[in-house]
Amino acid sequence: MIHESCTIVVELLASISEVLKKNILSSLHTSEYYSLMADESMDSASKEELSVCARWLHDGKVVKLQQNPFLII
Repeated sequence: MIHESCTIVVELLASISEVLKKNILSSLHTSEYYSLMADESMDSASKEELSVCARWLHDGKVVKLQQNPFLII
C-alpha cells in the first residue's frame, strides 16, 4: 500500500511541475522584456552547481524566478 501511495505522490508532483512549467513559459513568452542570468560555482563537496535567475514583466509587474542550485553537473 505504501508503494502505491508513493507512486501517486510522484505522479501528482510531476503533473504539478508540468503545469507550473507551462504557466511560467507562457508568461515568459508573452513578455516584451526578460533577463536571464546563470552562474556556475563549486560547492564544499567539489560539485559544480549552476544557479539560474530569470526576470520578466507580466501585467506590468516584475516576476522573478530563482533556482539555486539548478543543476549539479
